[in-house]
Amino acid sequence: ARDRFERVAGLDDGRRLVVRTRETPGGVGCRVGVDWADADVVVLGEGLVPLLALVARLDVAPGLPTPQWVESQHGVASLQLGRVVAINGARPLPNPLYADPPAWELIDLERYRDTWTRAHGYFSLNMAASRGCSFRCNWCSKPIWGNQYLQRSPREVAAEMGYLKRTFRPDHIWFADDIFGFRVDWVTDFATTLH
Repeated sequence: ARDRFERVAGLDDGRRLVVRTRETPGGVGCRVGVDWADADVVVLGEGLVPLLALVARLDVAPGLPTPQWVESQHGVASLQLGRVVAINGARPLPNPLYADPPAWELIDLERYRDTWTRAHGYFSLNMAASRGCSFRCNWCSKPIWGNQYLQRSPREVAAEMGYLKRTFRPDHIWFADDIFGFRVDWVTDFATTLH
């Protein structure tokens, strides 16, 4: 999938694909207006599955017109002839595990290290062990990944953390999860796996 993402970023046909998650009173959706200022297609809700499907369609037919590109695809909305066309609503991931590990090799980490260290005095990287939160608390900012909780295995997260420490030598690793410590048994297994 990594090379396909690079090809999508390099498309020169003027179309824009934007991945956005927005919780609205009627469920996950997108706002017309500012969201559409730079987009022809918006991926709704948990965006990984529809994003991979859209990228695969462009692999087969790079010049596919937008209506055919998004036809019958769950979890996308498109701007066609000035109208927002929502297609089949968002669909959650069928499996809580990620299909591929994060594409760390696509980041210019030496440049990132230099910039971050100059700004903060130490080198930090971010990771995510889970996505989402099944709660709908009024006091919370909007969850990044929607109202579904998907968690990677402690072994997988520990392996990625070890890879980052060995390969990039950060001084600090910050977990970007909405609710990192949600399951005590997971945190215990993760701590045991790290040792």
